[in-house]
Amino acid sequence: MSKSDFKSLQKNVCDEIPEFLPLKKLCPRCIPNPNYLEPNWKSLVNETYLNEKTCEYQVCVTVDKNGESFILGLDGARFPENKRKRRNFLRKYIHPAIAIMLEDEGKLIADQIICAHHSSPSLASLSTEDQIALTNNMTDIFDLLKNDPQPDRCLDFETIMPDEPLDIGASPDDPIDPMAATASIISKLPNINNPYALELYTYVKEFYIDPFDNLLKVLVAIPAHIFEAVPTAPTKKELENEALNTSESVELNVDMLFGQITRLKTALMVYAKYQSYFYNSQNGELKLFLNDEKRGQYYAQIESKNINKFYTTLKTVAKVNGWNIRSNTKSIVRQNARLIRITFDSSDENNPYKIKDIEAKKKGCNYEKFTKSLSLIKVQNHLVRHFHQQHLIT
Repeated sequence: MSKSDFKSLQKNVCDEIPEFLPLKKLCPRCIPNPNYLEPNWKSLVNETYLNEKTCEYQVCVTVDKNGESFILGLDGARFPENKRKRRNFLRKYIHPAIAIMLEDEGKLIADQIICAHHSSPSLASLSTEDQIALTNNMTDIFDLLKNDPQPDRCLDFETIMPDEPLDIGASPDDPIDPMAATASIISKLPNINNPYALELYTYVKEFYIDPFDNLLKVLVAIPAHIFEAVPTAPTKKELENEALNTSESVELNVDMLFGQITRLKTALMVYAKYQSYFYNSQNGELKLFLNDEKRGQYYAQIESKNINKFYTTLKTVAKVNGWNIRSNTKSIVRQNARLIRITFDSSDENNPYKIKDIEAKKKGCNYEKFTKSLSLIKVQNHLVRHFHQQHLIT
């Protein structure tokens, strides 16, 4: 018989349970204008406007997240009659609508702010009380989220919905308060990581199938006080100044590295096609400059190959030093790294990204330096700038 004193671990039934802090109600800044005359939204495709009567930013879209338009009857296309299927179908227009509204109003377009599945380390570092306090000012929340590492990908909203239907107001005959809809979603979806995501506050307000061309038009809306809290997008000058800034070190998350490298290689190959067309149609060229000094031609296709070479060499160097940095395959004979840190020697302004140290660490452990085969890997200025643009550097 066990002699453990379980009684000391049990709570007294008479103990008072502390009350949770009340959630703050987001206060709209827009005052509804009952005299506002709303334009014919069906004729304003991809044009954002503020509906002063409802204090919502709205936009009509005809292209879904897959880049496809729905034309009734084309190739047997039928509009979903089932209520749940219809809602899932219409939610495919949410993400492109958000992107259009953000771009039209000069707001920052970032998956960290848009995606509900994004696991935010910034929010995770805050206590529940601090998060509740921040809800009084959504701008502070979005400022935190924008500095998070970029999500590997933005999951389709319908893939994280439960089997039972949710009241998310996806049709004009079933209007609902989007704030109440968000509360409903969060209560039924415990796997929602970012309760402040724009896609949770955005909803399909109306839809219309044009009788002339059978094209589906979807009106998407988001509350003005939520949308206006999104930070302003950086200017061209700010982006240029950021690109010119040098970093003393970079920290790479191994779990995300393969996906980031793959997307970056693919994106550069897409740019390469446009660059080829630019050269063949207009004899256009892209040139590299460092400190206003010309350093040669820029070819996106070559940079894509350099990215692949960098990743392959980094894996080799890690392996020689007894580390595995493959996120999709764990090793049983080498240490599996969680983070890689590369420190630079920036004493030469013409080569500020000369490698000084490479280190790796496991969760809960300190960094350990690589001591072998460091000469195999070289990181050039323009390569690290690509990492900056893809948020590989933190």
